[in-house]
Amino acid sequence: MLADALALNARMRPTHPALLADGVALDHAALDAAVNRLAQALMARGVAPGARLALCLGDHPLHVIALWSLARLGIAVLPMDHRWAPTERAAARAVFPCTHSLVEMRCADGLPGEVIADDAFLATVAQAPATPPPRPDEDDPPMVVALSSGTTGTPKGPLIRQSHMRARFIGHHVGLGFDRADRFLVATPLHHGGGRGFAMSVLWAGATVRLFCPPWEPPALDQAIADFGATATFLVPTQLRRCLSTWPPDAPPRWPGLRSLVSTGAALAPAERLAVRARLSPRLHDYYGSTEGGGATVLPPGEMDDHGDSVGRAGFGIELQVVDASGTPLPPGEEGAIRWRGPSVPDDVPGDPAFRDGWFRPGDRGVIDAGGWLRVTGREGEMIIRGGANIHPREVEEALRAIPGVEDAAVLGISDVEYGQEVAAAVIAPGLEPATLREAAATRLAAYKVPRRWALVETLPRNAGGKVVKAALLPLFTGKG
Repeated sequence: MLADALALNARMRPTHPALLADGVALDHAALDAAVNRLAQALMARGVAPGARLALCLGDHPLHVIALWSLARLGIAVLPMDHRWAPTERAAARAVFPCTHSLVEMRCADGLPGEVIADDAFLATVAQAPATPPPRPDEDDPPMVVALSSGTTGTPKGPLIRQSHMRARFIGHHVGLGFDRADRFLVATPLHHGGGRGFAMSVLWAGATVRLFCPPWEPPALDQAIADFGATATFLVPTQLRRCLSTWPPDAPPRWPGLRSLVSTGAALAPAERLAVRARLSPRLHDYYGSTEGGGATVLPPGEMDDHGDSVGRAGFGIELQVVDASGTPLPPGEEGAIRWRGPSVPDDVPGDPAFRDGWFRPGDRGVIDAGGWLRVTGREGEMIIRGGANIHPREVEEALRAIPGVEDAAVLGISDVEYGQEVAAAVIAPGLEPATLREAAATRLAAYKVPRRWALVETLPRNAGGKVVKAALLPLFTGKG
C-alpha cells in the first residue's frame, strides 16, 4: 500500500516537518494521524473500498490529507477543480460516475454520498480515532482518475493504480534528484496532476512540502521560496514566462538556492530554457510526460547545453519509441508518433486508443536520435499542410517566442482556398504590430512557415493543465487577412 510509507515516516522521523501552509505545520507523526482520522471519519459516512469519490477541495492541507486518506482506504479519486461551475462538475461525473464526494461548501451539488467539508465535519474528524483503518483486500487498489481535458475540453483519463503512482514517485527521485532532505514548494493547483503528484511524492519519501498555490505574483513567490528555504519546486512554462518577464535580464539568478526547478505540462523552447537557467535557476529540469501516462523523459541541467533541442532521454523504467502509422518502431532520425511503456503506465483503457498493448501514445510526434535523445516536433492532428508543405506549429511557436517583446504565442492552421491551410498566430506581444512580427519571423523561418494571419491578444485560453486550447482561437481569424 502506498500510504504505508507515511506510517514508516511517522515512526522513523516523527518530528521532521511534513506539511506546511499558512497557519498549519504538521510533522510526519501528525500527518499520519491526520490521515487516519479523516479515513475513519469517511468510513463512518459509508466510504468503503469499491467506492469512487469526487474530490473538490481548495488548495489547502485538507486536500493533501484527503488524498492520502483515500489512498489508505483504497478508494479511487476523481479530482475536480474547486473553481469549476456545476455544469463542469456534472460533465466529469458523467464520464466517471462517483458514489461519494468530499467537497467544499461552495462545490456542493446535493448528490447522494456527498460529504461537505464544513466546520461540523471537521470537528467530527478531529474526534475520530487516529488508528489506521482496515486495509483493503485488493493488492493494488485504484488511486486516482488521471483527469485531463487535453485541448478539447472533454474530460478523459485512465484509472491510475497505486503501483503506477509508486513507479512515478520513484521516477521523480531518480530522474529529478528529489531526496528526503528536500523542502518542496507546491506552487501549482493540487487538482492538477503535477501539483498533486509532486506533493504526494515528496511526502511519500519523508521530506517536507509547503503549499503556496496560485494565485500569486512573482515577488510573492520569491518571498515564499526564501522564507521556506525551498530546495525544489515545479512550475509550468506559463508561470516561468511570467517570472522571466518580471526579472531584469542582467540580474543574477532569481532563485539561486534551488537544487531542482522542474518544468513540465507544456513545451519550453530551447531559447526559453537558456533564459530560465540564466535568469531564474541554473538547476532547471525539463520533464516530458503527461497526466495520463506519467513521466517519459528527463533533460537534466548538465545535458541542456549539448541537447538543447531535446526533451531528454527515457526516465526510470521507461521504454521509449517513435513508431509509424502501423505501430512499427522507426530507426533513429525518422519522425513518427511517440509512445512509451513502463511500470508507471496504466493498463489498456477500453475505448481509449492512446492506451494499447501496454503502450501509451500522448498524441505527440517526434524523433529519437542514435543516443536516445527525444525531440518533440509537434502534435498529431495539428500538422499544418500549406500547399503540400508540412509545417509543425511548435516550430513556429518557438521561433515567435524568440522575438524580443513576444511573451507567448500559439500557432494553428486555418482553412484557405488557395493553399488548403494557412498559418495563423495568436501572439501576446505588447507594443508590437503584426508587420513587425512578420518581419522578425521571416528572419527565423522559411517563408512558407511565416504566419500570414495574426491576432494580438492579452491572454491565451488554457485548460487546467496549462495547455493552449487552440479551438478557442479559431474565431479570432474569421474574415481576417
